[in-house]
Amino acid sequence: DPSKPDAFLCEGPWDAMVLWEVLRRARSGTTDPNQIEYTEDESQSLLKDERVLAVPGCNASSELFEKMGRVMADKTAVLMFDSDHPVINNGTTSRAGYDGMRRFSQSLAKSEERPDSVHYLNWSKGSPPDKEGYDLDKPSGWDVRDHLTQGKTFQERVEFLKELLDKIEPIPALWVDGVSKSKSGSLDMELLPCSSYQYL
Repeated sequence: DPSKPDAFLCEGPWDAMVLWEVLRRARSGTTDPNQIEYTEDESQSLLKDERVLAVPGCNASSELFEKMGRVMADKTAVLMFDSDHPVINNGTTSRAGYDGMRRFSQSLAKSEERPDSVHYLNWSKGSPPDKEGYDLDKPSGWDVRDHLTQGKTFQERVEFLKELLDKIEPIPALWVDGVSKSKSGSLDMELLPCSSYQYL
């Protein structure tokens, strides 16, 4: 539904299905809109403003990321990839879910059609070290489905949804800083692709 202003992008269809299922049972608080509470009225649920999408994994192709960017054009995109602990290969540290969100953000920044804003699920938000992007207290690979299904009833799952939503924040500017060094060493604005006069 292109009329909806927000789009959640999950890593994997199972995460997306559970998120969709819980969003349709949650609404903004009646007394405090920053709170989330249970509802059985889907027309009043958070799902009325949200689209839930999925990619098959955090290492999806650039072409798929580009297509997803077009689907989320002029919207608020929220990336909700897994909480993967660091792995060191040949001296390089990687966190698959975190790195996938960063790579997708860079792909969006270079696209002609892109979201108005991009946010991400920072699994480490509120616990040091905040910049690492994974939850030290959960096993590696912990995901949206794992987190939400800790609740056995929809009422409990709505509480866990609130925890996830509280961990969403704008992507770091460093991910898409938009500058590159020229041959002279000065900083120049990076050129963006433009293939039509209408887009210009």
